[in-house]
Amino acid sequence: MITVAAHDNARWGDEVTFTLTARAGSAERARALPTLVALVCFDVWCTAHGASGRAIAGVAALGVALGGRLSDDTAALRERVRRAVSEGRVLALRGGRGEVRAATRPQEEVEAPTPVVEARREDIRIVAVEDRTWRPLAGIKLSIAPMGDGPTSKETDREGAAELRGLRPGACHVRAVFEGATLATCYEVVGVEAGPAPAADEGSREGNDERRFAVVLKRHKVATGETLASVAEAHGMTWKQLAKFNFGSTAPREVNRGLRNQVGCREKTADRANYVFNSNDSPGILFIPEAWDRDGLRTDRTYTLRLRVPRVERLRQFIFSL
Repeated sequence: MITVAAHDNARWGDEVTFTLTARAGSAERARALPTLVALVCFDVWCTAHGASGRAIAGVAALGVALGGRLSDDTAALRERVRRAVSEGRVLALRGGRGEVRAATRPQEEVEAPTPVVEARREDIRIVAVEDRTWRPLAGIKLSIAPMGDGPTSKETDREGAAELRGLRPGACHVRAVFEGATLATCYEVVGVEAGPAPAADEGSREGNDERRFAVVLKRHKVATGETLASVAEAHGMTWKQLAKFNFGSTAPREVNRGLRNQVGCREKTADRANYVFNSNDSPGILFIPEAWDRDGLRTDRTYTLRLRVPRVERLRQFIFSL
């Protein structure tokens, strides 16, 4: 064991020993001084014994044991030891004659160490459920950003829950990720409420479908003269993004099928190649997706995110195929 004995009967009255933490036994650990006191002991020891050849050799040996080199100068080795003491890799042990009085520099009082109070940590939990049935919904993509920190991506588990643990108390910004969503793969956000959801209805269907996104849906009633491109531009989208979301494809044949069967278009262009919008189209609805997000969700609570399958009115009457 490499130790450095430090005592000065005129000033200290007790012995202090510095030793590597990894090599200290349980009895030695029990005699270890608090970090602040240990640093004071080391500083006083360096001041009192800096010129002693034996003392310099001792601290140099400890510095080498901590990764220093024999070729390093004494000041560098001593600083290496001091850092190790501050980081708890070196222990300052009480001597054998009572309490160590090296906690005070000559003619100076050292303040008692301030107790370290561990900061309180809290969790936030978001539970996604199907509206009315309260069935938990797995795989919903969320982004949770604690106050002052960057966002963390989460997906709800089999219980519908997505949570972050060990956060500093405060508020979070929660956003539902909907990039890549289509009408067939998304849920519509009904609302979010503080508190856990009720138990799922016994009659609710088991399992989950392929819906993985939560969005806010706007319903746009088409009018004569509008086009996919003009409606998309008015809502900050491209016509391909709008078509992909509503019909799941940008291929002309699939888009026209969606315009006919979902929007209810009946008129076509002069060349009869594509359907066009008319104010009389029924239901005449295009769905516009928007991101759901919410600020101010507290870190010490559970929130219930209520979702539902979008209500899409389909045409009942027979329509000739393209």
